[in-house]
Amino acid sequence: MKRVGIYARVSTTDKGQDLTTQTLPLKEYAKQRGRTITKVYTDQISGSKEKRPGLDELMNDACKRKFDVVLVFRFDRMSRSTKQLITTLDTFREKGLKFDY
Repeated sequence: MKRVGIYARVSTTDKGQDLTTQTLPLKEYAKQRGRTITKVYTDQISGSKEKRPGLDELMNDACKRKFDVVLVFRFDRMSRSTKQLITTLDTFREKGLKFDY
């Protein structure tokens, strides 16, 4: 059974978005595929910020292989910076993790 880490982020300017809007369908998606949710990581900060507590914890746990798959609602929830997104995806690939959205 694959272990899943879920990441969700809202910024203070995201109108009509909340963390539940993102996490609920991701939890259902994981459940339908028989995956175990290891942890849900969240941030309430702009995606342009490099330092985000939830993302930092997710990356730390990714390096420790605490899960096999990372789920996000949309790519832009992970990062607003293309460079940071590519670096993050490269880290997942190096650790043998899958990325799904």
